[in-house]
Amino acid sequence: MKPLILLAALALFPAHAADSAPACSKPTFPGRTAPKAKVDAFNNQLKTYGECVSQFIAQQNQLISDKEKAIAQLRQEANAAIDAGKQASSEYNDYVRQINEQIAGKP
Repeated sequence: MKPLILLAALALFPAHAADSAPACSKPTFPGRTAPKAKVDAFNNQLKTYGECVSQFIAQQNQLISDKEKAIAQLRQEANAAIDAGKQASSEYNDYVRQINEQIAGKP
C-alpha cells in the first residue's frame, strides 16, 4: 500500500520548476585590484545574494515540511481505509463461518 500513498502524494504535489532554483542575482566580482568603492558595492551585493539564498532555503524547508505533513495525513487516511477493509473482511468471514456451522448442524 505504500507505493499507492507515494503515487497519491506525487499527484498532489507535482514538481514545480519555479521551486527548483532561487531567483537570486550573483554579483560580479570586480577583481582583486578594483577600487574600494567597487569592492564595497560587491560586498553589499554579495550580502544581498546570501540573504536571498537563505530566504530561498527557508522557503524550500517550509515547502518540505508542508508536504511531509500532507503525506502523513494521506498515510493516516490510507491506514484507516486498510483497517476498515480488514474489519469488513473479518465480519464477512465470521458470518460465513456461522452460516457454514448452521448448515453443518452445529449450534
